[in-house]
Amino acid sequence: MERFYSRCAAQWQKALDGIAPVSESGVYGVEHGVVLPLRRREDGDRNANLYEGGVCRDGWAFAAGLQRMRRNFQYNLQCVRGYVPAGKVEERDERVIYGGVIFGHFGHQLIDGFTRLWHFARHHGEGMKYVFVLQPGASPKHAQDFFALAGLDNYEIVTVPTRFREVICPEEAFFSGGGCHPVWLEWFDHIAAKVGGGEGLPDKIYLTRTQWKAKDGVGEEYFEDFFKNQGYAVIAPETLPLAEQVRHIAHASRIACTMGTMAHLLAFARSGADVTILLRSPESVMPAQLNICEARRFDWRMVDGTANPLPTGQSNGMFFYWPTAEFYRWCDDAGLPRLTARRVGLNYEENVAEYLWRWTERFSDLANFKYIEGRTARDFVDSLVAFYGEI
Repeated sequence: MERFYSRCAAQWQKALDGIAPVSESGVYGVEHGVVLPLRRREDGDRNANLYEGGVCRDGWAFAAGLQRMRRNFQYNLQCVRGYVPAGKVEERDERVIYGGVIFGHFGHQLIDGFTRLWHFARHHGEGMKYVFVLQPGASPKHAQDFFALAGLDNYEIVTVPTRFREVICPEEAFFSGGGCHPVWLEWFDHIAAKVGGGEGLPDKIYLTRTQWKAKDGVGEEYFEDFFKNQGYAVIAPETLPLAEQVRHIAHASRIACTMGTMAHLLAFARSGADVTILLRSPESVMPAQLNICEARRFDWRMVDGTANPLPTGQSNGMFFYWPTAEFYRWCDDAGLPRLTARRVGLNYEENVAEYLWRWTERFSDLANFKYIEGRTARDFVDSLVAFYGEI
């Protein structure tokens, strides 16, 4: 069966083919290493948040930070250089482990904030101290919730430049821009084991966004009903305690969800699970999710789940969920009965009107408008062609 049931299948396949293997992650020490709080760089693309800080050696040579894409040093959210602090550096006679960057966004914490914590999964019984740096302006809450589940209680978020006797740096095992070593999954397996088994939980689950407070889509109820008819239990992860979210996902053998943070949670899923991911912005190719699917050896496919009549994007977008031609083609290949939207009570005209209202409301906000401000008339035409079909 195909991997990509999408009008953008060629782009997704190119990204999949372009993922290079990642070598087994090692560990290196930095004598007298200085841990520098992150600060935003002023010389980068205004639409990219590039940082400086992390771990430096004597003489301020950069040693470790966060690289989300190998061979690309301008990739969004990276920290690939240090700086010379203006004030005094605090001195500590401690040997610590550099744990990486803490992000405020839940999804980025999952895929970018835990790139080095395979080391804790292997050495959690040794009581070593882990130090982290915080994304500027972010809350550490999401990371701390995961630390609590993992039993990682000996840690510190470094807020002033601090020199330690030695900083041990586990290498990164996951690169959002492409590439993952399976050792990365050991952190997630460790947490899943800590929270316990899934006795009594459903074997097939659909992770929904319909209860998400941001209300960034119209019509996802169709897919709730479709997968319910296939025996899936509908779960809204954000309504459950974090430990319960992990239990549900780690237990299930068949999982369906939309692309985004929901799909990133599948890092907790069992290897070999059957996974269907509905693309809500098909042209927004996400190598990070391909990493997860391949590293976990899922039986996976990605299927267009939206017919967005106006330009949008994966982040901060507005989505029009509807059974697309590509979705029906997957149903046919998988031997699943087609389910029309009207059979589940969705009214096409009403949904379009609601979508247009929500789209206008969302992108009237300048914080969201920046995601589409570079779009052209061609993008609007392409969106409408995708919405109405070939013309």
